[in-house]
Amino acid sequence: MDFILNYLLKNLDKNMLQKLILGSIVFFSIGETFIFRVKEFLALQSGYSFLWLMVLYLIGGYIKLYDWNLWKHDRLIFIEMAVLSFVVLLLLGGEEGHGRLLINYPAPTMLFMAIALLNYFKDLRLQPSQIKWVKVFAPLTFGVYLIHLQPMVAVYILQGRLATLAFESPWLLVVDVVFVSFMIYLCCSVIEWGRQKLFYLMEVETLAEKLNNILVKLIYASKKL
Repeated sequence: MDFILNYLLKNLDKNMLQKLILGSIVFFSIGETFIFRVKEFLALQSGYSFLWLMVLYLIGGYIKLYDWNLWKHDRLIFIEMAVLSFVVLLLLGGEEGHGRLLINYPAPTMLFMAIALLNYFKDLRLQPSQIKWVKVFAPLTFGVYLIHLQPMVAVYILQGRLATLAFESPWLLVVDVVFVSFMIYLCCSVIEWGRQKLFYLMEVETLAEKLNNILVKLIYASKKL
């Protein structure tokens, strides 16, 4: 599917891309959050869906090509959106009420926080030693996300296993959550590293690239008909 998204990014001009992304934000983010208000809306599943990842892919591709000039201060936007989300969480009854209104992944607050973080880290200057570690773990991170949300892992391994942490003292709870998150990230990183090595040996990426080229040629051929 990425070849279709890359095709749009490469062949649509800036104005058309802006309209496509603005329409996607209005329809998927604002629509899912304030209008339709159902988890199953277009199978977005509160952001845990391939469709929402496609929207994010287009937004990320646009930022790479043209930057994001909707605001100037990324850290300020991040803080404002975080505070707004937390206030709404409290005012609307927390997790038991409708407090998740602005903390579901497709919510505009979460989307703008993600864009602000992307902009901030995009322009961040690191030391060579830091870059080395970023290059090690960055290619594994998306795999970590997919692995820990895979139903066999999320439901049968993780779900309910950490419920006892809720009875810890606040400070110990923070330490435990950070430690458990780090261990999940580390374990999933090892699995993803192994998958990448296996796919390399099986030349899966080469085969996928050949299939991608064939599909692109078919698209170009259909345009000439």
